[in-house]
Amino acid sequence: MAKKDFSQVNANPVYESIAEATEEQKKRRSRRTYSDQEIEELQNNLQTAGRKGAKLPRINMAFSKQNYDYINTMSKAAGLNLTEFVNKVMDAHREGHAELYSRALEFRNSL
Repeated sequence: MAKKDFSQVNANPVYESIAEATEEQKKRRSRRTYSDQEIEELQNNLQTAGRKGAKLPRINMAFSKQNYDYINTMSKAAGLNLTEFVNKVMDAHREGHAELYSRALEFRNSL
């Protein structure tokens, strides 16, 4: 019977696993930083996904079933997602009530 050659077999797989885990990790390239003007433009266009430091303010909202169905249906009809549709509706409302909004801001700032 011939003897087996074990010279190529890893004698200690645990040691090899430890060595792999403690190796220096490859350095990631640093993320791009954005100027205040770029951040504002990205936020206005709802294009902040994956851009460090350019997050949009978020709120958790609950809608009545009728309002949710309306938002869902009309956003699909307009080819927008729910967030884009609600933002578009809010923009139209804000523009339609610009004078009232400016008076409300003046009142708030006078307090």
